[in-house]
Amino acid sequence: MRLVLGQNKWIDIEYIGGNIYQVREEHNCRIEVAIGDLIRQTNRGWEVFNSPNMNTPKFVIPTRAKLENDEEEE
Repeated sequence: MRLVLGQNKWIDIEYIGGNIYQVREEHNCRIEVAIGDLIRQTNRGWEVFNSPNMNTPKFVIPTRAKLENDEEEE
């Protein structure tokens, strides 16, 4: 799956369960995420965590980011 943040800026993610995804790859998003980070979808946006034990996110991606299926990889 791909989370598109803007033109020429996206994050490839893998669904883990519930509302949790893990970052597999990023393109022009080094400030927002790193490979292996966890992303949780909430009402306020997409919250990025280094580990599941963190109480507060290291970054919040706005809700305008669009989740797309990345079917050409499979």
